[in-house]
Order: sequence, then C-alpha cells, then structure tokens
Amino acid sequence: PFIPEYPGMVTFPGRILHSHDFRNAEEFSGQDLLIIGSSYSAEDIALQCYKYGAKSVSIGYRNNPLGFKWPPTVKEFFQLDRLEGNTAYFKDGYSQNVDAVILCSGYLHYFPFMEEKLRLKTTNKLYCPDLYKGIVW
Repeated sequence: PFIPEYPGMVTFPGRILHSHDFRNAEEFSGQDLLIIGSSYSAEDIALQCYKYGAKSVSIGYRNNPLGFKWPPTVKEFFQLDRLEGNTAYFKDGYSQNVDAVILCSGYLHYFPFMEEKLRLKTTNKLYCPDLYKGIVW
C-alpha cells in the first residue's frame, strides 16, 4: 500500500488504516470518518460505512472530486492539510472532527523478485502502460 504522510498523523488519537486492511464497515458505526482518496476504493468504502451507520463520512480528494450526489452525511473536500488531535483541516478551509482515517491511496508497485534490468518502472497506476493485457511486458 501507498501510505501518504500528513502533519499530525503520528499523534492522531484514532485509528488510521489503508483500504487494503478494511474488512468491516460495521466497525465504524456511529463514527466520523475521513477517507483520503478519490477512486473506486474511496467510493466503495464511503458508501459501505454510510450504509452501516457511520455518523459522517468526509472524503478528501487531491485532484478531482468523485462528484456524485452523495447522501447528506457524506461530503467531499479538497485535500487534507493536516490533523490536529481529532480534527482534520482541509486546504479549502473546511475542518471536521474525525474518529478514524481510511487511506484509499493506492499501491506502490514493487518487483523484488526480478533482476534490476528486468524490473518494470511504474508509478502508482491501476493499469501500467506497455503491458500486454496488463500482465506481460
């Protein structure tokens, strides 16, 4: 998993997890959640947590909002700036108390089993260019 770093993460009193470790939305029932990311995992987890009783869901995006007509307790905000205690501050001036942070921030591709000269050099992308059917190089 790719774990972005934000000021205040080390001292955040709640739980921080990557979407890779998300298992059960019921765990977040009654809680204010912050979801970092704006792709499929963020959408799926936000709606699951809403469905299973999260008090509120704030989605922090970096480039583009998902832009859906969300339920009233789900909102999107431009890029997390920092965490101070249980408060998340966004670069658009909004702030929200949060009990947990779920990072839907993608993955770092790593190929330690291949010789260096054969390793695929790629960024954090769902589908790497120049691969036949996304598998063979």
